Amino acid sequence: MFDKAGNIGVLLLLVLASVKLFSLMLLMKPWSYLVVATVSVTALAIGHWFGSSDPNDRTDLAVESGVRHPALALTIGVMNFTPEKALPVLVPCVLVFMLIAIFYLVGRKKSAAAREAVGSHA
Repeated sequence: MFDKAGNIGVLLLLVLASVKLFSLMLLMKPWSYLVVATVSVTALAIGHWFGSSDPNDRTDLAVESGVRHPALALTIGVMNFTPEKALPVLVPCVLVFMLIAIFYLVGRKKSAAAREAVGSHA
């Protein structure tokens, strides 16, 4: 129950932020979105790969690895640029990671359910 409500809440936040900040998101070039998405997917994959054999630990490390890049971008942006210069890069970076992380987490949940179903039949 709470898991589904949390996912809906995050998706709603993502949609509202995208609508509200749409003009800022248009300032970033499509190539930059591809780079942000590639970095996000790569960070998730590295965290997943280096995680322990426990699927929950693996998922936790993947998300923690992935979230570091938007957090680092936010830190660098706030420390070195005015909000007018930083926001057009930072907002898409965070939103793209959130979207990719949602897909990753949904996939992990489905694979956990499949493992559980196979385990219960054995």
